[in-house]
Amino acid sequence: MEHVMSKISDCGKRLQAWNRTNFGNVKRNLQRAKYRLKQLQESDPMGVRREEQKAVRKEVQKWLERDEVMWRQRSKELWLREGDQNSKFFHIKVSHRKKKNQVGKLQNEEGALQEGDLRDKPIIEYF
Repeated sequence: MEHVMSKISDCGKRLQAWNRTNFGNVKRNLQRAKYRLKQLQESDPMGVRREEQKAVRKEVQKWLERDEVMWRQRSKELWLREGDQNSKFFHIKVSHRKKKNQVGKLQNEEGALQEGDLRDKPIIEYF
């Protein structure tokens, strides 16, 4: 059983590493890109540095799309249309699903409810 648990733990670490390399911190990167765009627009009101502004806008768009993909994956809402920024709704959906899917107690073979660290014991014994 320890072998299975180590595999699960290793899988979680690999997914976190994949997430960092492919997405990074989406919210932070989005904020930074928006801030750079704002600074650039304020320092260049006449639009002389258009190419630079275009590149920064493209970066903001990239992070907005990644943010949308992240929320779509987390909320499992397949009907999300492109450009919908109703992230409060999706955050509630994600939080509700996480709470609903969490196993707080398990009943052992004797019928007693097991919580906390004892909760894992019936699973280990079963497998």
